[in-house]
Amino acid sequence: MARRGVGALAAGVVVAGAYLGGAALSGHLSVSARRPLLDGLSPPPPYRWVKPPPSLAASNQAPLSGEYAMEFNGGKSVPGVFRTDDSQAVIILLTGAIPAEPGKTSVTLTLHPLAPGAVGPPPAGYSIAGNVYRVRGVYQPGGPEVTSLTGQNQIVLVYPTPVGHPRHTLLFSPDGKSWRTLPSVDSPFQQQVSDARVDALGYYAVAVRGSAGAAAGSSSGSVIPFIVGAVALLVLMAVVVLEVRRRQRQPPSRPGRHPPEPRPRR
Repeated sequence: MARRGVGALAAGVVVAGAYLGGAALSGHLSVSARRPLLDGLSPPPPYRWVKPPPSLAASNQAPLSGEYAMEFNGGKSVPGVFRTDDSQAVIILLTGAIPAEPGKTSVTLTLHPLAPGAVGPPPAGYSIAGNVYRVRGVYQPGGPEVTSLTGQNQIVLVYPTPVGHPRHTLLFSPDGKSWRTLPSVDSPFQQQVSDARVDALGYYAVAVRGSAGAAAGSSSGSVIPFIVGAVALLVLMAVVVLEVRRRQRQPPSRPGRHPPEPRPRR
């Protein structure tokens, strides 16, 4: 029974080590990313730019839009996950997120990418990283546009591979002219930033402090030392566990008798 207990404890230590290693890795990447690595370690696909940097112009693919018809059911808009066809922009709307309007039966919801130069400048000290996305809703038939939302809705934007380790922040503008920052969760490994308290439709963008710079090839190189460190820690823990098991398998040594102490000579 003692051996089984040690084996179970050892297995638990290894599992806990793996969990803590992953949490430490994600925590190093971002303070707000200290959570299990549920999204895997696969890098995101190449970013699609409206206006790519010159070094990426030859390989760039144009970004895609998204369009949806949202119905009202029982006087409330239906919930859903609405995204661009390349998944670079996603908005999650809860039941009743769009207020009902008399005589309106649906809403046309669109997500459309724009170049940063097509809108007003970001707040002082910030630069936009990637595309700007206009999320627009129009009541049908005949309008008007949807402005405010109700409930805890969420938006997620993907951003291009950064240079270095900047902190990414979501920006919002109701008109594409003046911007404000939003409370954001940055997930560097997935290269996406989100806000779960979206209360309006309009223009959204990802920004960093200072210059956004040109996209690098792959950001995974800066993460390799931490992955190697986590793996080394797990290997060391496994060695310790195996040593404990080896010692448990050894037969206990029998206690011997101590030789009599020599008598003093007279």
